[in-house]
Amino acid sequence: MDFSYIFRSAVPLYERFAGFGFEKCGGSYVLKRDLTGTDFYALLTVTGESRQDGSLSADTLTAEVFERETDERYVLFDVKQSVGSFVAELREQVRSLVDEFRATCFESCNIREKFEAYLPKAFECAVDYPWPDYEGDVSTAVWRCPNNKMFALVMDITYRRFGFESDEPVSAVNLKVDPEKRDQLIDGKSFFPAYHMNKKHWVSVLLTSVTDWDMLAEMTKRSYELVAGKTRTSI
Repeated sequence: MDFSYIFRSAVPLYERFAGFGFEKCGGSYVLKRDLTGTDFYALLTVTGESRQDGSLSADTLTAEVFERETDERYVLFDVKQSVGSFVAELREQVRSLVDEFRATCFESCNIREKFEAYLPKAFECAVDYPWPDYEGDVSTAVWRCPNNKMFALVMDITYRRFGFESDEPVSAVNLKVDPEKRDQLIDGKSFFPAYHMNKKHWVSVLLTSVTDWDMLAEMTKRSYELVAGKTRTSI
């Protein structure tokens, strides 16, 4: 099972990996952990590119489950269509292990607050909450140009909406882009085809600690220009 999304949302602190129980194995970090109340163990593998100093620039995390006595891989763990209380329990324990790993060995930061503080200063605009739910939730925020057209939509969503195996929430912003540059921007890490908007003209950008802030700011400026119909000279 692929848990690589954690590298899209937080910065790994490699010096803590060994303390958590990972061992360096060639070009990977590997952790073996027994799953409570079962005859199985989980194997977490972190892979990436080796740096010149011998350290690893990791970007992939996979989890597999094996039977302790035979070391045979339990393939049903990876089959999405496989259901049942036992498989569900194994997956829950593995997800808890991944969550513990991230909490211990990563520096996480949601930059939505920083981004929303930046917008009114840079574009002299006020926030609008057009779709509050029945409980008054205002998690979806819209920022508009003087022509009252939206140039940024900030929302809380789940990683699963972007193709990751996780229902964990993440903040993202939809921005308008030049159609001919759209494919160059999409990287499957921080930049994605727009969620619930025209995918030719809009993209979704995750608001996490690994997102390039300068690029985000430049894209926001361009979104404003495209929507407003004029170039903004001072940001």
